[in-house]
Amino acid sequence: PSYLIAAFIYAQYEYEKERCSGIEIIQRNKTEQQFLSDNDILTIIRDNKLVKKGEPLNNINRDKIEKTIEKNFIIENVECYMTPSGKIKIEVEQRIPVMRVITPYDSYYIDKNRRKMPLSDKIIVYLPVASGNISKLNR
Repeated sequence: PSYLIAAFIYAQYEYEKERCSGIEIIQRNKTEQQFLSDNDILTIIRDNKLVKKGEPLNNINRDKIEKTIEKNFIIENVECYMTPSGKIKIEVEQRIPVMRVITPYDSYYIDKNRRKMPLSDKIIVYLPVASGNISKLNR
């Protein structure tokens, strides 16, 4: 029993010394058209001062990283975790548009969950188009 306690204390001590060795972005739906690149996600992290290379791992708030990235309208889901080597891995799933809606007053995409998405100024997605006098989406 005392060996187990000593091993736990040692592991905690080593964890507190461990520093961030880098950040890796993993795009889950990479085969689809990407509205946000890996660099865009790294810019969100840098601009919000969420992680710095060399920062102690126990100072990094994974929940805050996930919540900050999820604020972007393109992001469907984010998971952030740390590897034993000190690397921060961020898995990102982007929303996928399935239709473009063009009305006399507005233009937007609809994603696979029937949620409205603004148009992107980075890419053009070729999709079926619904146009005319279209009322609000049914929720």
